Amino acid sequence: MITGRSRWFREEFALAAVLPVSSGLADIAVLREQLQQSFQHDGLTLQPRVPIGKVCAADLPGEDTDRLLRAADTATYKVKTGREVFPYLATRDDAYADAVNGRRAGRLGTHLPSA
Repeated sequence: MITGRSRWFREEFALAAVLPVSSGLADIAVLREQLQQSFQHDGLTLQPRVPIGKVCAADLPGEDTDRLLRAADTATYKVKTGREVFPYLATRDDAYADAVNGRRAGRLGTHLPSA
């Protein structure tokens, strides 16, 4: 499972995929490279930056989807902020990172009450 987030529009997505162990990180690197291709819009050249964090469910046996998503989100944040370099594989500690209202501390909206 990987997640990504754009800096300007703060769009986020998660992708779950079954990838071969032998090429999984290389496949993700290719995906990131493709997502970061510059393009033209309204006469401007836009250059997306896509930090990606990866979690391997097999490395965290017994964890549910919420924990796996938290791990991937924390890994993405670490890459985005430069605390880790791409490709960074989430750890069990990432799956148990502190949360505020169910969101990673520091994310937009953490100050809002949970729904």
